[in-house]
Amino acid sequence: MKLKSILIAAAPIAVLLSACLKSHNTKDVLDDSGSIITVIQDVGQNSGAKVIATLATPPTETLEFLTLKTYSPRSVKPSGNVHAKLTYATPTGYDALPANGYTLASEFDIPKETGTFVIPITLNKANLDLSKNYAIQATLSTVSEGAIGTNDKTIKVNFVIKNAYDGAYTVSGFFFHPSSPRAIDPTTYSLSTVNGVRSQGQFGDLAGFNFQFDVSGTNLTNWGAAGSTPGPANGGSSGFMTADNPGGTTYPGPELPGTAPWVSSTYNNSYNAATKTFWMHYGYITGVPGVGQNSYTRQVYEKWVKQ
Repeated sequence: MKLKSILIAAAPIAVLLSACLKSHNTKDVLDDSGSIITVIQDVGQNSGAKVIATLATPPTETLEFLTLKTYSPRSVKPSGNVHAKLTYATPTGYDALPANGYTLASEFDIPKETGTFVIPITLNKANLDLSKNYAIQATLSTVSEGAIGTNDKTIKVNFVIKNAYDGAYTVSGFFFHPSSPRAIDPTTYSLSTVNGVRSQGQFGDLAGFNFQFDVSGTNLTNWGAAGSTPGPANGGSSGFMTADNPGGTTYPGPELPGTAPWVSSTYNNSYNAATKTFWMHYGYITGVPGVGQNSYTRQVYEKWVKQ
């Protein structure tokens, strides 16, 4: 009776170990359910795709790339550390990381004692174009002992590198227009990353009109028209403004540029890092390229506060 009790108690443990292996490799069929098997653990956790998200700073950063896991069910154990090799490729539709943009080894030893190894990758973000969609496809190709999990051997790792300003903002302000001036009621717009210091956002309340700028300390610089915003590419002009209605455009009241709260001393194209707030004043004119702010008949005062 005592031996029978021990066997009954031990049975669930064997089932648990087998179930653990099968749950991680839901489509794998192993002839010997007691085999040593090595997998890329992240495949089971991320359905074949993993995203590594980080900021543009610091310029060099070491992150966890993938985790290799060796399963040893029942009493079968590796004779020593399991030496694993991975191959890398660039998945279709993604950009390849430049050679000077990262450091990543391809061979690793998975310790016998723990059965787990975390693969590091070092990103040299100063050498990366943050506007590109970088990814690496990793495949576990060989192991020194045991088998490779059939469905847990290949994964795509996508790198999302954002600058410090990327994200959703609550935007409010006023759009001065000769025929249809209007308030910009609090709404949500997003800034997207162009590079470590450059971002892109929507121009006023005009869908499809965008602009880019750099953050230099507390100042916003290097305006760039994007999308349908008037600029050199489409025979117009746009940019940041440093004066209130410098061209003397007539607007129907009662709101007028240069009258509180719509003054350039407040909306001074600046960034407050402590409150994550942008104060912007910019404008445009169509059909008159490169003449500057005195010609801007459309003028926008905006406050952007990160959510």
